[in-house]
Amino acid sequence: MRLILLICLLLLNFLAYSQTLKKQSLELTTQVRREKQADYTTRFGTVSYQNTLQLYGTSIGFDIGYKQILKGSWFVRPSIGFYKFSVDKITNYRIPARPNDPASYRPIDYRPDSTPLGYSTSKYHYKNFSLGIAVGKGFSLNKNFALTTDLNFTYLATFSQHYKIEKGYTTTNNKRLGYLVDYNVGVQKEFRNIYLASCLIIPIYKKWKNDAVFLENPNDKVDIWFGGYGLSFTVGKFLK
Repeated sequence: MRLILLICLLLLNFLAYSQTLKKQSLELTTQVRREKQADYTTRFGTVSYQNTLQLYGTSIGFDIGYKQILKGSWFVRPSIGFYKFSVDKITNYRIPARPNDPASYRPIDYRPDSTPLGYSTSKYHYKNFSLGIAVGKGFSLNKNFALTTDLNFTYLATFSQHYKIEKGYTTTNNKRLGYLVDYNVGVQKEFRNIYLASCLIIPIYKKWKNDAVFLENPNDKVDIWFGGYGLSFTVGKFLK
């Protein structure tokens, strides 16, 4: 089913009727997304039972992009920006201990004054630099309106991590977090050399490194297909 949906999205991108668009533009884009961030089974410490973790979050971000028309209506858009990857809801099914009564937190290795004590967190987020590349297609609906579709790849490098524990706990590890693959479809309204656009974001796939501060023996990486939606808003300026 996942493969069929992905193929349909790609076909929509390739087969859409199109017209030549203006050649180059700079864009400032903001986005907000609500998604399932992970769904996997693991163990915590040396316990004998398994835990099924489902993580959800509302993430936000912004970027600056350069859109270049390649041929006709095809375009490429590299970008750089900021992305806050959030987990604000945790469903922790402990099997067989509490299979029908999930916890809303996960244990974390937080040791104030070097004293190992039992802590857990119910919310956390990672602040990231983002690098993106989108390949898409646009076509005019009339003189001032256009429809765009694109497939977007975003690489995330985290520089700050914050966990909700009493007054909060922040670390500043610089490392690779992972990447996102999204399909976007939206409309664009032109005003002379400036335009506004809004897109529906369909998250296709994400893969990110699990965090060493959590007391579990996870796989090195977690991934998930689909399971969310988002919206983006863009202000752009044509260069030529």
